[in-house]
Amino acid sequence: MRSPLTSNEVKSVWTKKFIKKVQDQPERVKKIILWSVMAVLGMALLVLWILNVKSHFRNFNKEKFFEDAGVSNLKENLKSVPSFPPAPSSFPLESIKAELEKLDNLKDQEQ
Repeated sequence: MRSPLTSNEVKSVWTKKFIKKVQDQPERVKKIILWSVMAVLGMALLVLWILNVKSHFRNFNKEKFFEDAGVSNLKENLKSVPSFPPAPSSFPLESIKAELEKLDNLKDQEQ
């Protein structure tokens, strides 16, 4: 008499039957199964990624980040940078107009 099947053998038989059943389906059904499995796996990965990002944000230490980035040193270094003189508040429009008129006169004289 044959001994009862072990759980691994039962899983193996069930898996083989399931694969055979899927292989016997028409191409359209196989594609639906494929894309459904892909969608479920994609959603699972998205959920895991979101949970991971949330965990990183919760454990984020702002003070340590700024310390590692050297922001305090940057503030000290900015004090030693020379400042530029302020930009003129208005352009010398009159001198520009005069130069343009001279160019127009020269142009007229050449013609």
